[in-house]
Amino acid sequence: MASGVVADLASGTDDVGFADLGQVVLRGQASPVPVRQVLAAGLEASFPALRGEPSARTNIDSSSGELVGRADDVGRVLAALRSHRAVTLVGPGGMGKTRLAR
Repeated sequence: MASGVVADLASGTDDVGFADLGQVVLRGQASPVPVRQVLAAGLEASFPALRGEPSARTNIDSSSGELVGRADDVGRVLAALRSHRAVTLVGPGGMGKTRLAR
């Protein structure tokens, strides 16, 4: 398979063709990218469907219970978010930064 950019660069080659597979959101990309299958002698012609990711996916699990004993921290984070575009939570592993962010 090739991205749209690679297919466009190789489009002048006579012995290689491309089949449009549509647009897919790839891991690490914010928006869909065009994907094309490379068609050439000696290459496999059929593949299973591409597995893309939903565009709104994040690495934070949304299924969390109630946060107990951190009301002051939640208040400070909410106040920081009201006045800043981005807020970073830092600290040692295991102290609950991800749960606080949720």
